Amino acid sequence: MNVLPTMDNLLTRVDVSSVCALCQIDTETSVRALLSYSFAESCWHLGKSRGSRNEFIWSKRQSSTVHVFNEARNSLYEWRNARQVLNQPAPHRQDVVTIKWKPPDVGHVKCNFDAVLNHSSRTAGYGAVIQNSDGQWVMGKATRLVRTSDPILAEALGFKEVLSWLKGLALSNVQVESDCLQVVNAIHGSLLDFSYFGLLINDGKALLQELVNVSITFIKQSANQSAHTTIRLALSLYDAVQWGSIPPLFLEDVLQFDLSNM
Repeated sequence: MNVLPTMDNLLTRVDVSSVCALCQIDTETSVRALLSYSFAESCWHLGKSRGSRNEFIWSKRQSSTVHVFNEARNSLYEWRNARQVLNQPAPHRQDVVTIKWKPPDVGHVKCNFDAVLNHSSRTAGYGAVIQNSDGQWVMGKATRLVRTSDPILAEALGFKEVLSWLKGLALSNVQVESDCLQVVNAIHGSLLDFSYFGLLINDGKALLQELVNVSITFIKQSANQSAHTTIRLALSLYDAVQWGSIPPLFLEDVLQFDLSNM
């Protein structure tokens, strides 16, 4: 453990104090840094305590346990997503192309949604666009979400709100699409997750059970441009905006592009 940059190890290489930067009392050793801190004890199983210490030393920022938990959770889902990609067969050459929006099956509608987070204001919002099997506009919505500092939570919140919206509209035969792989995998997965993210996913699963023939799939952002364009408006809103049979002007070019590439 002499390779860890604790103060007692750094003292053998550079002129620094051996006193712990957090408690300002005892010498910081590898054992103390890894096992003795109350923060390390509560977050040890998450494997994030060293990052929190370094943040404090170099940036004077102390991470909360909730923040560490969210970071660890995101790492877990990224690892699971990477494993799924590695286990998939390599695509044929003709499949490696830019994915574009495709219309839903006849008799269905497609709901594309996306979420956005403004890190400086910790404000989130989501946008959703519904189109029919001819690629024609049906309706759309944009609104702000509760305050959060986690982009994955913003996506999960947006997904739950979209399903609630669809339920209120009494829509069935809906193909929901998202470009957030973590949310889509969590919806289809069976991993027990008691975090706030996990609770939102469970709420989403419950809503899916109440809806008739509604599914969710992952798409590339290039196939989600209508929703991605809509979220630019969401952060500036104080109340939800819903568009009926006539789409907003700022979406006309995107919708026309979808139609021309069907």
